[in-house]
Amino acid sequence: MKIYLVVPLLAIISIFVVSATPRVTIKNGTLEGSVLQSRKGRDFLAFRGIPYARPPIGELRFQAPEPATSWTGVRSAKTDGSVCVQRNYDNPNLRSTGSEDCLFINVYTPQLPRRNKRHASNNYAVMVWSHGGGVDGSSHSLLYGPKFLLDHDIVLVTMNYRLGPLGLLSTADSVIPGNAGLKDHVQALRWVQENIGAFGGDPAKVTIFGESFGASNVHLLTLSPLARGLFHQVISQSGTAINQWPYHTAKSARENAHRLARELNCSTDTSQDLLQCLRTKDAGDVMMQPSDWPIFNGGPDLPFRAVIEFSNPGAFLTDEPGKLMERGEFADVAWLNGVNANEGALAAGALYASPNQTNVRRLNNEFTELAPLANGLDRDCSTSLLDDITRRMRQFYFGDRQIDDSTRMNVVDMISDSVFKFASATAVKLHRQSAKSPVYFYQFAYRGTLSYSAFSDPSRDYGVSHADELLYLFPVHEVLFPTGAMSQRDLQMIDVMTTLWTNFARFGKPVPCVSSILPAQWKSVKTDALEMFSIESPTSMKMVKDVFKDMINLWSSFRCRAGLSRTANLV
Repeated sequence: MKIYLVVPLLAIISIFVVSATPRVTIKNGTLEGSVLQSRKGRDFLAFRGIPYARPPIGELRFQAPEPATSWTGVRSAKTDGSVCVQRNYDNPNLRSTGSEDCLFINVYTPQLPRRNKRHASNNYAVMVWSHGGGVDGSSHSLLYGPKFLLDHDIVLVTMNYRLGPLGLLSTADSVIPGNAGLKDHVQALRWVQENIGAFGGDPAKVTIFGESFGASNVHLLTLSPLARGLFHQVISQSGTAINQWPYHTAKSARENAHRLARELNCSTDTSQDLLQCLRTKDAGDVMMQPSDWPIFNGGPDLPFRAVIEFSNPGAFLTDEPGKLMERGEFADVAWLNGVNANEGALAAGALYASPNQTNVRRLNNEFTELAPLANGLDRDCSTSLLDDITRRMRQFYFGDRQIDDSTRMNVVDMISDSVFKFASATAVKLHRQSAKSPVYFYQFAYRGTLSYSAFSDPSRDYGVSHADELLYLFPVHEVLFPTGAMSQRDLQMIDVMTTLWTNFARFGKPVPCVSSILPAQWKSVKTDALEMFSIESPTSMKMVKDVFKDMINLWSSFRCRAGLSRTANLV
C-alpha cells in the first residue's frame, strides 16, 4: 500500500519542480526565470536579461562599465535584454537597431543549488560566450540559444557587449582610453565570479569561449591584466589576438576617432571637445560609420578595434598582442584553439557571386594591386617588397593558372591562410613556448547540409566556411536557415561538438577518454609540427601534424603583415 502512495507523490513533486517558476537571489536582488527544454528533452532553467553593468549612457558613453545597481522586489528574467546599438541590415527603413542600455547577461543552468543547513552545491563548470561580429551581433537566445549545450552538465552564460565605435572608439589618451567593449567582458566576468554560485555554477571553473571577433575577444582577455583570475580556460574559434582585425595602433585609433567626429560635425580641437560633442549625438548616428569604411565582419580595415592604452591602472591592453605573447605575458591557462577548413569561403563566395564574375577577373588581372588589400598586407611596406610578396603568393596558390572558376578553391585557400590560419598557428606556437598549461589545436572539416557560405554565394560549394561550426554548438540554423533541415549526420555532429566543448570546460581535456561519440584521442600540441585534431565527420576524427607547414613557411617570410609585422620573431 505504501508503495502505491509513493509513486504518485514523486510524480507530483516532479511536476511541481518542472512547472514552478524558478527564483534565484544574487547580489543585486531576486530574479524570476523560466523552465526551458534542451534538444534531447532535458529541462533546464533560464534567467535572461540580467543587467551586469549600469547602462553606458550619458556620461558613461565610451567609458569603462560600472557595476549594475540593485533593485527591490522580484525582477523578471524571462526574456532577453535589448541588443546593443548596431546597423540594421534587415529593415532598409531603419538605419540602426538596438539600445545603448544593452549590457545584459543570460544564464542557463541544469538546476539551482540544492541547499541544506551545511552547504550549497555549486558543481557545474561555467562557459561564458562572446559572440562574433565586431560592429553587429548579440548573444540573444534566438541565435545563441542554450538547447544544444544544456544537454550537458554545464552552466552557460551569454553576454552582450558594446560594438563598433560605442565599444572601441579611442582618442588614445585619458579622455577616451578605448577598449570599452572589452572592459564590458571583464565586468561580465566579475559578475560571474560574484553571482554564478547562486545558479549552481563553480566560479573556480570558468571557460570563456567565442567565435571570430568573439574569439579574438576572449584571447585578448588572456593578455589583459584586468582579467587575471576571472577565468580558467579559453576556447577560440577562428580568431586570436594576433589576427588582422583585433588590434590597431594608437595613431590609427586617434585618426578614426577624429574622422568619425568630423562626419558628425564635432570639433576635434581637443579630445574633450570631441567627447562632449559625441555624447550629444544619437547612438544610431555614432554607429553609422562613413559609407566608405569597410564593415565586413573581421575585415582587415575594421576601423574600431582594441588599442594599447596609456599607462594607468584601468588599462585593458598594455602592449601589442604579439609582443605580449612573445614575452609570455598572458594567462597561463588551458587553451583550445582552431580554425575551419575553408575559412575564406564567405569572402571568396562574395567575390565569385559578383555580376559576371567581374571581381574575379579584376583579381586575376590586377593581382599585384588587389592581393595586398585582400590579404591584410601592410600598406606601409615598400612597393618593391609588396611586388615580391604578391609574386610569391600567386605562385604558391595558383602557379601558372588563371584565377577563374576552376581555381575557386585556391582563392578560398589563400584567404583562409592569410586571414585566419597563419595567425592561429602562430598563436599556438607562441603559447606553447611560454605556457605550462596545454594548448589543443583543431581544424573543423565537416561540411554539413547547411553552410554560412550560402550567405555570399548559395550556388556553389565552398567547403567548410567560417562560422560553420556554430551550427553544431547553437541552434543558429533555426533563425538563419529557417527552411533548411539538418541531416541525421548533422545531428550526430551536434553530439560530437557539444561533447568536445563541454568536456574541455568540465575536465580540461576535450577527450578525457575515447568513447562511441569521440572515437579518437585528442592530444595537446607538443612540438612545432603543431599536432592537430581534424574533425572530419561525426565518425571520423584523428590527430594529424605538419598540415600547415608549407603555408606557415610562406606567410612567416612575409614581414609586411598588418598586426604581425611589428613583432620581432613570431615563428
